[in-house]
Amino acid sequence: MLNYVDLKLRQTLQQEKIEKEKREEIMMDMQNQEEKMSDIQLTKLLLDIPQPYISAQSWAVYDTKTESVLFGRLERERREIASLTKIMTTCVVLNLLKKFNLDERKEMVDISVNASETQGTTAELSPGDRLNVWDLLHGVMLPSGNDAAVALAEHFGYKLLCHREYEQK
Repeated sequence: MLNYVDLKLRQTLQQEKIEKEKREEIMMDMQNQEEKMSDIQLTKLLLDIPQPYISAQSWAVYDTKTESVLFGRLERERREIASLTKIMTTCVVLNLLKKFNLDERKEMVDISVNASETQGTTAELSPGDRLNVWDLLHGVMLPSGNDAAVALAEHFGYKLLCHREYEQK
């Protein structure tokens, strides 16, 4: 039986595969053309490519070279920062996995009562659940699960605390 995270991941991966195939087909057509396209022609072509499926209410693609927003939906609208916090939690966890040389599919996290009772959007975790970090990261980013973010914060916070105490000895 598939769990919620696996189901959402499969749906997302299937959608991304379809969109990637469309982009690859368009890119092959571009490469087959002998004449060089103008910037206007290239922009028009890129606008004809269907955008990836994004469930977020607003989003933006930012070009750091030109320091401008290339594409977006409601990108100038004020938003709550909860999603940004989850993105940062994910980044911190990924950095800690690297720092401690841990495998995200083997590192297991026990879900606490505190994490499972976290308010807001949820990955529907229950106390006593045991999931690997990989699944919890998807639980943070796909359904925007506050409970998954708290579980990861508790787990890696404890690891950091133990590591700090070990270094001080």
